[in-house]
Amino acid sequence: GDENDEGDEGDEGDEPGSITGRVFDDANEDGVYNTSSVNLIANGDFETGDVSGWTTTGAASRTYVDSSGVRTDGTGMPLGGWSQDGGSIEQTVTTVAGNTYQLNFDGGITYGSGNGGSLEVYANGQLLSTITDTTSNGLDQYQLSYTATTDSTAIKFVFVTGTGDSDFDLDNISLVDTDTTDQVVPNAKVTLLDAAGDPILGTDGQPITTTTDIHGEYEFDDVLPGDYRLKFESPNGESFTVQNTGSDDTIDSDVDANGVSDLITVAPNAETSGIDAGIDGHDEGNENDEGNEGD
Repeated sequence: GDENDEGDEGDEGDEPGSITGRVFDDANEDGVYNTSSVNLIANGDFETGDVSGWTTTGAASRTYVDSSGVRTDGTGMPLGGWSQDGGSIEQTVTTVAGNTYQLNFDGGITYGSGNGGSLEVYANGQLLSTITDTTSNGLDQYQLSYTATTDSTAIKFVFVTGTGDSDFDLDNISLVDTDTTDQVVPNAKVTLLDAAGDPILGTDGQPITTTTDIHGEYEFDDVLPGDYRLKFESPNGESFTVQNTGSDDTIDSDVDANGVSDLITVAPNAETSGIDAGIDGHDEGNENDEGNEGD
């Protein structure tokens, strides 16, 4: 978020704090972020230093774990090759027919020149996405959805070579069953409010807002000590789940039916965490969400 240096919250000499949390899709509408997700992919972060758990194709010298390069974590997976050697990695996992799965991974060109080519992502031969990355600018985060049709699913990443020498790296590959776990919600808007519920304005005179990242997380930093509220907006107009349920305040939804939190006290030089919002992802949008309703 932008710096909060306007208004009357806090004293000038106080060190600013921060507010953090997440937005999640409350699958069973219990108001609690259920995190019993199991990553079905083995060795998706390649921290073993090799490609164990995966079946590879293409030039063996071009499909390997790059232990010398730092990716999102310690190592990465250069897929494809410098001399237009196409390659692929594949792994078959157990799935439940009819259930929806979320595939997450980090990927991008980390070395190369010219047209770097593209990455094709498949599930049981179904093309989920073609990702084009023509510049050597590191890894981006991707999130894809797939509904299983059988009791096993082959996840495959195929490097399609371009006109130049390049490596398309992969890291942090995960596959989780979204029908049994609460999923995070990216691109949800969050607005910083004062204690009375009015937007805090930034130096540009506009309300201070942020959006959740691919992990469903947000952060307002440089917040002056004082009392605040947050206003959450679901990406597609979904309603919010129940507020303040269960015994663990770090994983429950903290907002009312309007997406507004209770008072949040920010202390000097401290993080106020766990201010979360649960939405009903099965809701098609509220009645005020114009454009989603038919005539």
